[in-house]
Amino acid sequence: MNTNTELKSKVIWKEIGETPLKALERLRDQESIEADVPMTYAGRLDPLAEGELLILIGEECKKKEEYLGLDKEYEVEILLGAQTDTGDVMGIMDKAVANDIEVSCSTVEIKKVISKFVGKIKWPYPAFSSKTFNGKPLFLWSLEGKINQVEIPIRESEIYELEILSNDSIKLAKLRDIVHLKINSIKPIPKDVESKRLGADFRRVDVLESWANFFTQWSSSDSNHEFQIIKVRCSCSSGTYMRTLASKIGEDLGTNGLALSIVRTHIVL
Repeated sequence: MNTNTELKSKVIWKEIGETPLKALERLRDQESIEADVPMTYAGRLDPLAEGELLILIGEECKKKEEYLGLDKEYEVEILLGAQTDTGDVMGIMDKAVANDIEVSCSTVEIKKVISKFVGKIKWPYPAFSSKTFNGKPLFLWSLEGKINQVEIPIRESEIYELEILSNDSIKLAKLRDIVHLKINSIKPIPKDVESKRLGADFRRVDVLESWANFFTQWSSSDSNHEFQIIKVRCSCSSGTYMRTLASKIGEDLGTNGLALSIVRTHIVL
């Protein structure tokens, strides 16, 4: 068997719906790396995000901390006029959001808003993230309904470049198809996996119901409604959350925003 003992690291493409661990195991199979050879990934990607993922192999795993601070580049589609508790599609819609507000932001307006984010930023970690507080990940605090008891840590990072790539619209029916396809791309968690019990299979039932209510609200009033989607390219330091960026951009445009898609296009090695 080819054990690939000379392979120290490799950048692979993580697919939508795939966890970083699944992507790592896929590489192990493809490269015939034996089971006793340690492997790890340096820098997570959310299940619904896709893109470059750096995998460390063998002795290189001991240098993981050196790799975690690498700069990244992303392309993000931001759906305006909607907001979830996770900041992306795999979340529950914020009931406080006035979804009947028409959104129509010009490209000039968007360029003016996003220019404000270039430079050093200090944002709280997302409530649904793996950052720990008192030894427990924030996402567990959120799932337990205790996030209001947490002093969410602040993360300092830097955005080097932020540019708008497109400013388009999408019809309700197409958006519904995209959302369902993304949610269903994540494989269900086996019921016998106790460690995942609280995650309730990514809250799939509740998330789908939340989106169904959102779409029903629109289809009952305007089945031809079009939603605005802007696409941006972001070059940034490690630890810059694209879900938070999407929300912040929407907020500064006078509405709401969530990350409809996140693609990590480059890791600066």
